[in-house]
Amino acid sequence: MSRNSIICIFVIFLFQLLLTGCDRRELYVYGDDFHSVELEVDWSNYVSNDPDGMTVWFYPLDDPSHPPYSSTTANVRRYAFYLPRGHYQGVVIDYSPEEYSHQRFLDMDDSNAARVEVMPMDQQPDTLTVAGPGVPEGLSNTINEQLFGETAWPELLMERPATHEENGLYTVANQPEKMGLDTLLNRYVDNGEYDEYIPWRERDSYQSSLVVKEIYAEPSAVVWKLLIRVWIRNGFNYLWQTPASVAGLADGHFLLLHVNTENPCLMRIDEWNMVRTGDNTGYIETTVNTFGLRTTHENRPGDMRLNLSFVLRDHATVVNYHFDVGNNVQIFDGRLQMQLEIGPLELPYADPYDGAGFGADVTPWENEPDIDVEF
Repeated sequence: MSRNSIICIFVIFLFQLLLTGCDRRELYVYGDDFHSVELEVDWSNYVSNDPDGMTVWFYPLDDPSHPPYSSTTANVRRYAFYLPRGHYQGVVIDYSPEEYSHQRFLDMDDSNAARVEVMPMDQQPDTLTVAGPGVPEGLSNTINEQLFGETAWPELLMERPATHEENGLYTVANQPEKMGLDTLLNRYVDNGEYDEYIPWRERDSYQSSLVVKEIYAEPSAVVWKLLIRVWIRNGFNYLWQTPASVAGLADGHFLLLHVNTENPCLMRIDEWNMVRTGDNTGYIETTVNTFGLRTTHENRPGDMRLNLSFVLRDHATVVNYHFDVGNNVQIFDGRLQMQLEIGPLELPYADPYDGAGFGADVTPWENEPDIDVEF
């Protein structure tokens, strides 16, 4: 056999191997001890389009010491897997926990403690600054103490996060990203009678040959929107920036208990929309993502505090306000929205900042004596 023939045969063999290698088969481990479960998920209560992936956990109630059965998959509408016979509690979330950049999943092996929490910001209070030209030295530190120090926390709220290093400023939490969750309680997986396993999308007349436990999930959003609006009765024209913070919201959510954590967090606010309503009046508003109120919150004023630092247009004058707002939060449960309105407030007069650009003084021409010029 010639060398070229050997090469041709070898290439044909590799080509056939490549074709068979592209045949992606689903891998299932099942037998007398494991039973078929088919999870069907409806995402319409959460998003209009299906997410790119989901993660499921199933916690055995009959053997609480056993680790949960978990899986991450791109099959977000129907997902087939196997569980031992018994009672379970389940959790379905969108995406994989590793895909959340501002949230972390903790104690996932413990059904009572499994939770999602907001992560601390990379920028801590001692590095947060007031942006813009002409800001006096030390102004940022003064504002940080008002927004992230002792006065930023309600006096009645005893639980507080750890301070950052030794500067006396509290850790700032990120705003959580949107998240869809369904908690599946008391689901029973019974015995299945097995013939040859057939994937769900290929079943027709073979459906009767396999007993499948079907579980339905309808994830819904667990991240709330908090609208904050601050009315200004006089002084709207003098406003330049409004760095702010809100303290006392829940830092996380228990996945199986489906309630928020008791621990509070401190969130930074530095972007506002300005809406003018008159010559020198108007309001500023912003929307914050949050897990909502803590489980121990009883709408007491001391449970939440809104901290505002109005930096006026001279880039030097700062007016600080601290509002205990527990009784002022309006809750729209069906829409997962909260609203907080403050004011009207008055701001003092401030001259416009005059440090931008430069001025040039021109020395006037003096009257010079006439000089004869000879040609």
